[in-house]
Parts: sequence; structure tokens; C-alpha cells
Amino acid sequence: MRKLYLFLLFLPFIEACETSAGLADETVEAYVPVYKSYEEMSQVRLDPSKKLEKSGKIYIYKTALLISEPGQGVHIFDNRDSRKPKRLNFIAVPGNRDMELKDNILYVDNGLDLVTIDISDIENMKVLNRTKDVFPYPMYPDREGVKFVCPDPSKGYVVDWVLDNVEDPKCYR
Repeated sequence: MRKLYLFLLFLPFIEACETSAGLADETVEAYVPVYKSYEEMSQVRLDPSKKLEKSGKIYIYKTALLISEPGQGVHIFDNRDSRKPKRLNFIAVPGNRDMELKDNILYVDNGLDLVTIDISDIENMKVLNRTKDVFPYPMYPDREGVKFVCPDPSKGYVVDWVLDNVEDPKCYR
């Protein structure tokens, strides 16, 4: 009898509790992944120069100045007159975040892959090698304390995260 009495006493509190299932229809601000196909990601090429929007690492190589642009690739400038560098060309490397230079070889991350590029002839660079799946798949935005839509590798590689109104995002960081 005592157990029944305790159960009846706590019954109103049990009914008053809400589960997260009731929040499924709530729209909240969350980050959504922006995808690029794996085929597009693997297109490392030499393009005409373009405007530098955001700079990353900088290297001086012989008479050239190499400046990475996160997510885009590497800008190459003629640096013979360091007061007035001239744009030469741009190495498009989708998803690029970092680069290293040793001897005549430029090492760049290209999404999941590590790509080595021979830049001994700065006007005619050559992709030497691609080592697949060296880097982890981007599973969350750079920010912490945010809700986001869980990425789906079958949709492609995540190249960016945009803030949007989302119904029931499943991930949080």
C-alpha cells in the first residue's frame, strides 16, 4: 500500500516533465554544412592570379612570394621588388588550410588528401603526388557551444558552415 501511495504522490511530477522529443518541431539557429563534391575537391590546378581575400601562411621561395588563402589555395607573386610584389598566378587547392615548403616541393592539404607540388618552375608547377585520406573529415564547425546539422560524408566534403534557421539540429559542440 505504501508503494502505491508514493507512486500516486509523484504521478503529477512525472506528467509535468517534458522530453526533448517535444522540441523536434522547434526551429533554432544552427550551422549547416556546405558541401563540395569529392571530384571538385581533387581539382588542383594553376589559374591566373586573383585578388587575395584572406591571407594565411607566407613563404618566400627564390624570387617568389607564396601566400596561402584558407579554403582556396596559394597565391604566387613575383617578389623581386619586395615593395611592389606583382601577381603571377594562383594554385587552386579546394579545401586548403595549410601549406609547407621544403626545397622545391610545396605540400598542401586538399580536403582529406595531402598533395605535393613541384614548384621548381614557378610558372609551370606540377602535381607530383596525392596521398589519399591523410586528414580527418570535418565533423563540426570551428566554433564551440553551437548547434549544427550533422555532416554527411556521402554528400561530399564540407568546405564551409553557414548559420541558418534549422528544425531540430541533431549535433552540438
